[in-house]
Amino acid sequence: MNSLMTRCRFSRRARDEDARQRLHSRSIIRVLVAILWFASLSTADDCRGDKKGETDADAGVAAAADDEVDAKIKAAVDALVADLAKGPPDDGQKLWIRWYVFREKTQERVDALFKNQATRANVEYFWSQFGKHGGVTDYSLVVAAPGMMHPGMQSIFNSSTWQEDHADDVKSRFPSHYRVVILGSEIQTRSFLADRTKLKRYHRLILWSRLVYRRADQDQDFVPGMARQTATVFAGNEIDDKYWWGARNFVLLAYATGREDLLDNVKPEDLRPRFKTWHEWVQTRSPWLVANPETLQWKVGRLIPRRQDGSWGMPPMPLPERPCDDWDEQVPMPNPAEVVQLEQGEIN
Repeated sequence: MNSLMTRCRFSRRARDEDARQRLHSRSIIRVLVAILWFASLSTADDCRGDKKGETDADAGVAAAADDEVDAKIKAAVDALVADLAKGPPDDGQKLWIRWYVFREKTQERVDALFKNQATRANVEYFWSQFGKHGGVTDYSLVVAAPGMMHPGMQSIFNSSTWQEDHADDVKSRFPSHYRVVILGSEIQTRSFLADRTKLKRYHRLILWSRLVYRRADQDQDFVPGMARQTATVFAGNEIDDKYWWGARNFVLLAYATGREDLLDNVKPEDLRPRFKTWHEWVQTRSPWLVANPETLQWKVGRLIPRRQDGSWGMPPMPLPERPCDDWDEQVPMPNPAEVVQLEQGEIN
Protein backbone atom coordinates (compact mmCIF):
# COMPACT_ATOMS: atom_id res chain seq x y z
CA MET A 1 0.00 0.00 0.00
CA ASN A 2 2.74 2.40 0.96
CA SER A 3 4.55 1.50 -2.23
CA LEU A 4 1.45 2.26 -4.24
CA MET A 5 1.00 5.63 -2.54
CA THR A 6 4.65 6.44 -3.19
CA ARG A 7 4.32 5.64 -6.87
CA CYS A 8 1.20 7.83 -7.07
CA ARG A 9 2.96 10.78 -5.43
CA PHE A 10 5.89 10.28 -7.78
CA SER A 11 3.56 10.13 -10.73
CA ARG A 12 1.86 13.36 -9.65
CA ARG A 13 5.21 15.06 -9.20
CA ALA A 14 6.22 13.87 -12.64
CA ARG A 15 3.04 15.16 -14.17
CA ASP A 16 3.43 18.47 -12.32
CA GLU A 17 7.03 18.74 -13.48
CA ASP A 18 6.01 17.92 -17.01
CA ALA A 19 3.26 20.54 -16.83
CA ARG A 20 5.73 23.12 -15.52
CA GLN A 21 8.14 22.34 -18.35
CA ARG A 22 5.39 22.62 -20.94
CA LEU A 23 4.28 25.93 -19.41
CA HIS A 24 7.84 27.13 -19.39
CA SER A 25 8.25 26.10 -23.01
CA ARG A 26 5.06 27.93 -23.96
CA SER A 27 6.31 31.05 -22.15
CA ILE A 28 9.59 30.88 -24.00
CA ILE A 29 7.73 30.45 -27.29
CA ARG A 30 5.47 33.40 -26.47
CA VAL A 31 8.51 35.54 -25.68
CA LEU A 32 10.21 34.50 -28.90
CA VAL A 33 7.06 35.21 -30.90
CA ALA A 34 6.76 38.62 -29.25
CA ILE A 35 10.40 39.37 -30.01
CA LEU A 36 9.96 38.30 -33.62
CA TRP A 37 6.77 40.35 -33.93
CA PHE A 38 8.41 43.51 -32.59
CA ALA A 39 11.38 42.85 -34.81
CA SER A 40 9.11 42.55 -37.80
CA LEU A 41 7.44 45.86 -36.94
CA SER A 42 10.81 47.53 -36.63
CA THR A 43 11.92 46.05 -39.93
CA ALA A 44 8.71 47.17 -41.60
CA ASP A 45 9.17 50.68 -40.23
CA ASP A 46 12.73 50.67 -41.49
CA CYS A 47 11.55 49.47 -44.86
CA ARG A 48 8.88 52.12 -44.98
CA GLY A 49 11.41 54.67 -43.92
CA ASP A 50 13.73 53.55 -46.69
CA LYS A 51 10.93 53.69 -49.22
CA LYS A 52 9.85 57.11 -47.98
CA GLY A 53 13.41 58.25 -48.24
CA GLU A 54 13.57 56.97 -51.77
CA THR A 55 10.28 58.74 -52.57
CA ASP A 56 11.51 61.97 -51.06
CA ALA A 57 14.77 61.59 -52.93
CA ASP A 58 12.90 60.97 -56.17
CA ALA A 59 10.76 64.04 -55.54
CA GLY A 60 13.89 66.02 -54.87
CA VAL A 61 15.41 64.84 -58.12
CA ALA A 62 12.20 65.73 -59.96
CA ALA A 63 12.18 69.18 -58.38
CA ALA A 64 15.83 69.64 -59.19
CA ALA A 65 15.19 68.51 -62.76
CA ASP A 66 12.40 71.07 -63.07
CA ASP A 67 14.69 73.79 -61.72
CA GLU A 68 17.64 72.86 -63.91
CA VAL A 69 17.89 73.23 -67.66
CA ASP A 70 18.05 69.89 -69.39
CA ALA A 71 21.45 69.57 -71.08
CA LYS A 72 19.94 68.31 -74.34
CA ILE A 73 17.37 71.11 -74.37
CA LYS A 74 20.08 73.69 -73.75
CA ALA A 75 22.16 72.34 -76.62
CA ALA A 76 19.13 72.25 -78.90
CA VAL A 77 18.13 75.83 -78.02
CA ASP A 78 21.70 77.03 -78.60
CA ALA A 79 21.73 75.32 -82.00
CA LEU A 80 18.32 76.81 -82.85
CA VAL A 81 19.48 80.32 -81.92
CA ALA A 82 22.54 79.95 -84.14
CA ASP A 83 20.34 78.93 -87.08
CA LEU A 84 17.78 81.68 -86.50
CA ALA A 85 20.44 84.38 -86.67
CA LYS A 86 20.97 83.50 -90.35
CA GLY A 87 17.36 84.00 -91.38
CA PRO A 88 15.70 81.97 -94.14
CA PRO A 89 17.87 80.56 -96.94
CA ASP A 90 17.58 82.17 -100.35
CA ASP A 91 15.96 79.45 -102.45
CA GLY A 92 14.69 81.74 -105.18
CA GLN A 93 11.18 82.05 -103.74
CA LYS A 94 9.54 85.37 -102.94
CA LEU A 95 10.80 86.88 -99.69
CA TRP A 96 7.51 86.54 -97.82
CA ILE A 97 7.26 82.88 -98.85
CA ARG A 98 10.79 82.22 -97.62
CA TRP A 99 10.02 83.82 -94.26
CA TYR A 100 6.71 82.01 -93.98
CA VAL A 101 8.31 78.60 -94.61
CA PHE A 102 11.17 79.50 -92.28
CA ARG A 103 8.69 80.36 -89.54
CA GLU A 104 6.69 77.16 -90.02
CA LYS A 105 9.79 74.97 -89.87
CA THR A 106 11.05 76.82 -86.80
CA GLN A 107 7.73 76.30 -85.06
CA GLU A 108 7.99 72.58 -85.74
CA ARG A 109 11.45 72.54 -84.17
CA VAL A 110 10.22 74.39 -81.09
CA ASP A 111 7.22 72.07 -80.72
CA ALA A 112 9.49 69.04 -80.89
CA LEU A 113 11.93 70.70 -78.50
CA PHE A 114 9.44 71.01 -75.65
CA LYS A 115 7.45 67.84 -76.19
CA ASN A 116 7.61 66.08 -72.81
CA GLN A 117 10.21 68.65 -71.73
CA ALA A 118 7.94 71.51 -70.67
CA THR A 119 9.71 72.42 -67.44
CA ARG A 120 10.04 75.91 -66.03
CA ALA A 121 13.81 75.91 -66.34
CA ASN A 122 13.70 74.87 -70.01
CA VAL A 123 11.13 77.53 -70.91
CA GLU A 124 13.02 80.17 -68.94
CA TYR A 125 16.21 79.31 -70.81
CA PHE A 126 14.40 79.65 -74.14
CA TRP A 127 13.01 83.06 -73.17
CA SER A 128 16.38 84.18 -71.76
CA GLN A 129 17.77 84.17 -75.30
CA PHE A 130 15.59 87.14 -76.21
CA GLY A 131 17.62 90.32 -76.42
CA LYS A 132 21.00 88.59 -76.57
CA HIS A 133 21.55 87.69 -80.22
CA GLY A 134 20.27 90.54 -82.39
CA GLY A 135 17.05 91.51 -84.08
CA VAL A 136 16.84 88.64 -86.56
CA THR A 137 17.04 86.07 -83.78
CA ASP A 138 14.60 87.92 -81.53
CA TYR A 139 11.98 88.21 -84.28
CA SER A 140 12.40 84.55 -85.19
CA LEU A 141 12.20 83.41 -81.56
CA VAL A 142 8.96 85.29 -80.99
CA VAL A 143 7.18 84.15 -84.15
CA ALA A 144 8.41 80.57 -83.62
CA ALA A 145 6.45 80.02 -80.41
CA PRO A 146 2.87 81.35 -80.56
CA GLY A 147 1.27 81.35 -77.13
CA MET A 148 4.53 80.92 -75.27
CA MET A 149 6.26 83.98 -76.73
CA HIS A 150 3.24 86.10 -77.64
CA PRO A 151 -0.57 86.03 -77.18
CA GLY A 152 -1.32 86.61 -80.86
CA MET A 153 -3.82 85.09 -83.25
CA GLN A 154 -1.84 81.91 -83.74
CA SER A 155 -1.92 81.09 -80.05
CA ILE A 156 -4.02 78.26 -78.68
CA PHE A 157 -6.51 80.68 -77.14
CA ASN A 158 -7.39 82.79 -80.19
CA SER A 159 -5.99 86.28 -79.90
CA SER A 160 -5.73 86.79 -76.17
CA THR A 161 -9.09 85.14 -75.39
CA TRP A 162 -9.33 82.37 -72.84
CA GLN A 163 -11.97 79.97 -74.12
CA GLU A 164 -12.66 77.40 -71.40
CA ASP A 165 -13.72 74.51 -73.62
CA HIS A 166 -10.86 75.02 -76.03
CA ALA A 167 -8.34 75.46 -73.23
CA ASP A 168 -9.49 72.25 -71.55
CA ASP A 169 -9.29 70.43 -74.87
CA VAL A 170 -5.75 71.62 -75.50
CA LYS A 171 -4.75 70.78 -71.93
CA SER A 172 -6.00 67.20 -72.26
CA ARG A 173 -4.78 66.55 -75.81
CA PHE A 174 -1.53 68.52 -75.80
CA PRO A 175 -0.41 68.79 -72.17
CA SER A 176 3.19 69.73 -72.98
CA HIS A 177 2.16 72.53 -75.34
CA TYR A 178 -0.42 73.79 -72.87
CA ARG A 179 2.15 73.88 -70.06
CA VAL A 180 4.66 75.69 -72.27
CA VAL A 181 2.08 78.37 -73.08
CA ILE A 182 1.16 78.97 -69.44
CA LEU A 183 4.78 78.94 -68.30
CA GLY A 184 5.67 81.34 -71.09
CA SER A 185 2.90 83.73 -70.00
CA GLU A 186 4.06 83.69 -66.40
CA ILE A 187 7.75 83.91 -67.19
CA GLN A 188 7.26 86.86 -69.54
CA THR A 189 5.08 88.65 -66.99
CA ARG A 190 7.74 88.35 -64.31
CA SER A 191 10.50 89.27 -66.76
CA PHE A 192 8.75 92.42 -68.05
CA LEU A 193 8.01 93.69 -64.56
CA ALA A 194 11.65 93.22 -63.60
CA ASP A 195 13.22 94.52 -66.81
CA ARG A 196 11.52 97.47 -68.51
CA THR A 197 14.21 97.59 -71.21
CA LYS A 198 13.28 94.09 -72.30
CA LEU A 199 9.61 95.04 -72.34
CA LYS A 200 10.36 98.08 -74.50
CA ARG A 201 12.26 95.98 -77.03
CA TYR A 202 9.56 93.33 -77.05
CA HIS A 203 6.78 95.93 -77.48
CA ARG A 204 8.46 97.41 -80.53
CA LEU A 205 8.93 93.99 -82.10
CA ILE A 206 5.34 92.81 -81.65
CA LEU A 207 4.02 96.20 -82.79
CA TRP A 208 6.09 96.10 -85.97
CA SER A 209 5.32 92.46 -86.67
CA ARG A 210 1.53 92.82 -86.09
CA LEU A 211 1.72 89.69 -83.91
CA VAL A 212 -0.53 91.11 -81.19
CA TYR A 213 -1.90 94.47 -82.32
CA ARG A 214 -2.47 93.35 -85.90
CA ARG A 215 -3.17 96.43 -88.04
CA ALA A 216 -1.84 98.96 -85.56
CA ASP A 217 -1.09 101.40 -88.37
CA GLN A 218 -4.82 101.69 -89.05
CA ASP A 219 -7.70 102.98 -86.96
CA GLN A 220 -8.69 99.77 -85.20
CA ASP A 221 -10.40 98.75 -81.96
CA PHE A 222 -7.96 95.93 -81.13
CA VAL A 223 -7.01 97.40 -77.73
CA PRO A 224 -10.61 97.64 -76.47
CA GLY A 225 -11.21 94.07 -77.63
CA MET A 226 -8.08 92.80 -75.93
CA ALA A 227 -9.01 94.74 -72.79
CA ARG A 228 -12.48 93.20 -72.64
CA GLN A 229 -11.04 89.74 -73.09
CA THR A 230 -8.48 90.34 -70.36
CA ALA A 231 -11.20 91.60 -68.01
CA THR A 232 -13.05 88.32 -68.55
CA VAL A 233 -9.91 86.28 -67.93
CA PHE A 234 -9.05 88.27 -64.81
CA ALA A 235 -12.41 87.61 -63.15
CA GLY A 236 -12.00 85.74 -59.88
CA ASN A 237 -9.31 85.67 -57.23
CA GLU A 238 -7.26 82.57 -58.01
CA ILE A 239 -3.64 82.67 -59.21
CA ASP A 240 -4.27 80.03 -61.85
CA ASP A 241 -3.52 79.44 -65.53
CA LYS A 242 -6.04 82.08 -66.61
CA TYR A 243 -4.42 84.59 -64.29
CA TRP A 244 -1.03 84.37 -65.99
CA TRP A 245 -2.61 84.52 -69.43
CA GLY A 246 -4.39 87.72 -68.42
CA ALA A 247 -1.41 89.12 -66.53
CA ARG A 248 0.78 89.16 -69.63
CA ASN A 249 -2.00 90.81 -71.63
CA PHE A 250 -2.33 93.55 -69.03
CA VAL A 251 1.41 94.24 -68.86
CA LEU A 252 1.51 94.65 -72.65
CA LEU A 253 -1.58 96.87 -72.69
CA ALA A 254 -0.38 99.06 -69.82
CA TYR A 255 2.94 99.68 -71.55
CA ALA A 256 1.35 100.26 -74.95
CA THR A 257 -0.87 103.00 -73.49
CA GLY A 258 1.90 104.72 -71.56
CA ARG A 259 0.80 103.57 -68.10
CA GLU A 260 4.09 102.05 -66.98
CA ASP A 261 3.39 103.56 -63.57
CA LEU A 262 0.90 100.75 -63.01
CA LEU A 263 3.72 98.26 -63.46
CA ASP A 264 5.91 99.80 -60.77
CA ASN A 265 6.30 98.34 -57.27
CA VAL A 266 3.86 95.49 -57.73
CA LYS A 267 4.24 91.76 -57.34
CA PRO A 268 3.43 89.62 -60.39
CA GLU A 269 0.68 87.92 -58.38
CA ASP A 270 -1.02 91.25 -57.48
CA LEU A 271 -1.86 92.68 -60.90
CA ARG A 272 -5.67 92.42 -60.78
CA PRO A 273 -6.23 95.76 -58.93
CA ARG A 274 -3.78 97.49 -61.27
CA PHE A 275 -5.63 96.14 -64.30
CA LYS A 276 -8.94 97.40 -62.89
CA THR A 277 -7.43 100.87 -62.48
CA TRP A 278 -6.07 100.80 -66.01
CA HIS A 279 -9.30 99.48 -67.53
CA GLU A 280 -11.38 102.25 -65.96
CA TRP A 281 -8.83 104.85 -67.02
CA VAL A 282 -8.48 103.74 -70.64
CA GLN A 283 -12.23 103.59 -71.22
CA THR A 284 -12.61 107.22 -70.21
CA ARG A 285 -9.34 108.66 -71.51
CA SER A 286 -8.88 106.82 -74.80
CA PRO A 287 -10.59 109.55 -76.91
CA TRP A 288 -7.76 111.85 -75.80
CA LEU A 289 -4.97 109.41 -76.69
CA VAL A 290 -2.56 110.14 -79.52
CA ALA A 291 0.07 107.93 -81.14
CA ASN A 292 3.63 108.82 -80.18
CA PRO A 293 5.96 107.47 -82.90
CA GLU A 294 9.05 108.10 -80.76
CA THR A 295 8.01 105.87 -77.87
CA LEU A 296 5.58 103.79 -79.98
CA GLN A 297 2.95 104.27 -77.28
CA TRP A 298 -0.51 105.80 -77.15
CA LYS A 299 -0.56 108.64 -74.65
CA VAL A 300 -2.95 111.39 -73.59
CA GLY A 301 -2.27 114.43 -75.74
CA ARG A 302 -5.45 115.67 -77.41
CA LEU A 303 -7.35 118.81 -76.36
CA ILE A 304 -10.51 117.67 -78.14
CA PRO A 305 -11.61 114.03 -77.96
CA ARG A 306 -11.00 112.09 -81.14
CA ARG A 307 -14.42 110.46 -80.97
CA GLN A 308 -17.68 111.97 -79.84
CA ASP A 309 -19.83 108.84 -79.90
CA GLY A 310 -18.60 107.38 -76.61
CA SER A 311 -16.70 104.54 -78.27
CA TRP A 312 -13.03 104.13 -77.71
CA GLY A 313 -10.10 102.79 -79.68
CA MET A 314 -6.55 103.60 -80.66
CA PRO A 315 -5.60 106.05 -83.41
CA PRO A 316 -3.25 104.72 -86.12
CA MET A 317 0.35 104.25 -84.99
CA PRO A 318 3.17 105.07 -87.44
CA LEU A 319 5.20 101.88 -87.28
CA PRO A 320 9.00 101.74 -87.20
CA GLU A 321 10.87 100.70 -90.33
CA ARG A 322 12.42 97.72 -88.58
CA PRO A 323 11.61 95.62 -85.52
CA CYS A 324 14.94 96.30 -83.82
CA ASP A 325 17.82 98.70 -84.33
CA ASP A 326 20.29 95.80 -84.38
CA TRP A 327 18.74 93.93 -87.30
CA ASP A 328 21.47 92.29 -89.40
CA GLU A 329 21.58 94.16 -92.69
CA GLN A 330 22.70 90.97 -94.47
CA VAL A 331 19.31 89.38 -93.74
CA PRO A 332 16.40 90.86 -95.72
CA MET A 333 13.48 91.78 -93.47
CA PRO A 334 10.07 90.22 -93.98
CA ASN A 335 7.06 92.36 -94.71
CA PRO A 336 4.75 91.68 -91.75
CA ALA A 337 1.76 93.12 -93.60
CA GLU A 338 2.12 90.34 -96.17
CA VAL A 339 2.19 87.75 -93.38
CA VAL A 340 -1.08 89.16 -91.99
CA GLN A 341 -2.64 89.11 -95.46
CA LEU A 342 -1.49 85.53 -95.94
CA GLU A 343 -3.01 84.41 -92.64
CA GLN A 344 -6.31 86.08 -93.51
CA GLY A 345 -6.39 84.50 -96.97
CA GLU A 346 -5.92 87.78 -98.81
CA ILE A 347 -2.90 86.49 -100.74
CA ASN A 348 -1.86 83.00 -101.75
